[in-house]
Amino acid sequence: MNWKYKHSMGAGLLTSHRHKLLCIAALIMILWIGFGLRMFQLGHDSFWNDEAGQALAAIQPTLRQLFAIERAHAMAMPLDYLVSRGFSHIGLSETVMRFPAVIWGTLTLAVYFALVRRATQAEVSLLATFLLGISAWHVHYSQEMRFYAALVFFYALSTYLLFVAIDRYSFSRWAVFTLVSAVGTYSHPYVLLSLTNGFAYLLVTRSVEQQKKRECLVLIVSAIVITTLFLPGYFYFGSHQRFGYKLLQWSPSIAKGIARGIGWMSLPYSPTVAPFGLWQVLIIGFAFAGLASGIIQRNAQLICLLLGLPTQVALIVLGDWIKGYWFASRQLVHLHPILLVFTAVGAVTTSVLIARLVVPERYQGESPTRRVAVFLSFVLAIVVGLLGLSGAQVLRGYYEWPKSTGRDITSELMQIYRPGELILVIPGHEEKIYRLYFQVSGAEPELTEALQLADWSTLEQAVTCTSVTAYLVTPATLTKEQKTKLQRLGFAK
Repeated sequence: MNWKYKHSMGAGLLTSHRHKLLCIAALIMILWIGFGLRMFQLGHDSFWNDEAGQALAAIQPTLRQLFAIERAHAMAMPLDYLVSRGFSHIGLSETVMRFPAVIWGTLTLAVYFALVRRATQAEVSLLATFLLGISAWHVHYSQEMRFYAALVFFYALSTYLLFVAIDRYSFSRWAVFTLVSAVGTYSHPYVLLSLTNGFAYLLVTRSVEQQKKRECLVLIVSAIVITTLFLPGYFYFGSHQRFGYKLLQWSPSIAKGIARGIGWMSLPYSPTVAPFGLWQVLIIGFAFAGLASGIIQRNAQLICLLLGLPTQVALIVLGDWIKGYWFASRQLVHLHPILLVFTAVGAVTTSVLIARLVVPERYQGESPTRRVAVFLSFVLAIVVGLLGLSGAQVLRGYYEWPKSTGRDITSELMQIYRPGELILVIPGHEEKIYRLYFQVSGAEPELTEALQLADWSTLEQAVTCTSVTAYLVTPATLTKEQKTKLQRLGFAK
């Protein structure tokens, strides 16, 4: 009897140990896949407008000049600009300057595994990490020299540390959460929104009243400290900014902007990618199943993440309205992984239900029999395969989509330009792309001086008032009227 008892215990320990090793191996593989997807074609496309603005700020001779440019950029805090400045000393290629975003994006995968693992089983955590790893929306911002990848990372890390501090109260844990969150706000102000997850968590958890009061008080104090540390940066870099845009300046509607921001609609990366396809059908369908599962099981951490979503969206839209800025889907990029968590919960829960219905065997307590477990693995593999293939289709379209061709245009201009000629740019704010490439390519200063901002209403006047050759840089897609106007003014493609 003793021998059998020890043998069965040993087998159980062996299975548990093997399961942990498999999970670790799977996580490492997912992280490498995520890193590879974020490195793929990293320097293939030129810097686009906002990237060029950050690069120009990063290469300024002094920090004062860097901050002067940064203060003109919306929602810009100094951390990401300082990181770009550091990497500019290594090299000014697109690959080097975008590499920090790759690191932030890959680290986010690891943080989300740890965050989801606190609330659910390892299989759900691995699937959520895998979905985020292959998400074209997250890959997009993990390949961009802007503060969005850092925002997603610090928001996720802040939320994770907040849950840890609430569940296992100690001064050191609260101090780490406060410090990391305060540093994160200097990459993007929206890191502050992680506090809504903490208050929602305290709202839905069942703890001793006295303990809940203490935790709520500590969270309030921590929020005050984080906000106090953030305010000097906000007052210097952002409080002076006022814009005159309409809230829906470039968004068809609030609903479509939100759907695109949380990853439930795709950007039109290429003709092969529809705004709504199989990937969206699967992640939305499984997300609703995950929402239902979290509510039925009364999973406090999942429910608090759900409650935080509409609150954060409302605060972001309100902030845009107050500042006179337009609502852009990228402002919700940090919420996209949260929805993928619910997708992972729903996918695993659905697979379990299918296994229970198809295989006529009872579960032994909470554990499935071997036959059920094998069939469950088979169903889950099919689900993961469908998600992976549909995600790969969107990724393929993303890689086919050129962010910018500014580098090629600059190279062409440097070959054909003659002193005294004009270089007009529509839209005018994109002239910084060509100014950047002229500067890093060592072009003659007169090339930069030849750049002029233009728009369609003033183009005719700008052309007719000069007798020299004028080159015009326009968007790739033009209306019929715009093409006719260019032909009338004597422009040749």
